[in-house]
This record gives sequence, C-alpha cells and structure tokens, in this order.
Amino acid sequence: MQGLQSIEDTFATSRLLVAANLAGHALASAALLVCATARPWIGLALLPGLWHAIDQHRRLTGRHPRAWRRFRWTLDNRIGWVCVNGETGQGRCVVARCWGAAWVQLTIRPSTRRLPYFLVVPVDAVSPDTHRRLRVRSRIRAPQHVAIDADSF
Repeated sequence: MQGLQSIEDTFATSRLLVAANLAGHALASAALLVCATARPWIGLALLPGLWHAIDQHRRLTGRHPRAWRRFRWTLDNRIGWVCVNGETGQGRCVVARCWGAAWVQLTIRPSTRRLPYFLVVPVDAVSPDTHRRLRVRSRIRAPQHVAIDADSF
C-alpha cells in the first residue's frame, strides 16, 4: 500500500498550470473588454486583473517569495510546506479530489489563517510516481470534511 504512505515531493514549474492561468486571465480580460464597450468604467477592472495575472504567474513559476516549493502529506492528513523564501507552514487537508488522470486538488486548512488554500497539482508539477500516489490517496483515503454549519469549512 505504497500510495497510503506519507507523500513528500518538490514542485516543478507546470507548463499546463501556467497555460491554464494565462487562458483564464485572457478570457476574463476579453469578457471585461466586451462589457467595457457598453460601460467604459468597467474597464477599470482590467488593472487589478492584470496585477492578479502577473502575481499568479510569478507564483506558478516559483519566482514569488511565498510560492510553495516542497510539501509533505502525512497519513493523519497533516500537510507541511516550505516556500521559496524558506518560510514553513502547516495545516490539515480537509478535502482531496482527483480530476481525471491529470489533476489532483487539495483543500488545505492552515493552522494560522481562517481561509483555506486550494492546491491544484497537475501531472507535470511533480514526479510521475508522486502524482500516481496523490491520485490513489485522494480516491482511497481522502479526507472529506463535512461542514456542520454554512459558515465553516
């Protein structure tokens, strides 16, 4: 049951995730431009959108100081990570999903913040063996946290 052991790996730059980020921001910009033809003040939303696209690109390529570089997912669903600048963090994996053969999504509740992180791990961001183990773990022993009330995660 190697897929159910602790999983630890280093992230590489994923061309698939960078392309998806670029396509998503390009589509959002196109939609804003179409809306801005009728209402010109909507065009002001392009500036924060551009800043967000640049920030996300830096995070995905590992050039942002707070981009995640390494992670470890233990059997009791604790996740630890190391950022590019050397900061470390810890949290719990509350939901793990597998989207086909190429994507694994983890919802991580950090111990120091209220809002969760959503970590998407494409097939080209980690080694093939690690991605296979992530898919096995998210299907067989996935944490599926059920919220008690509408406000909690």
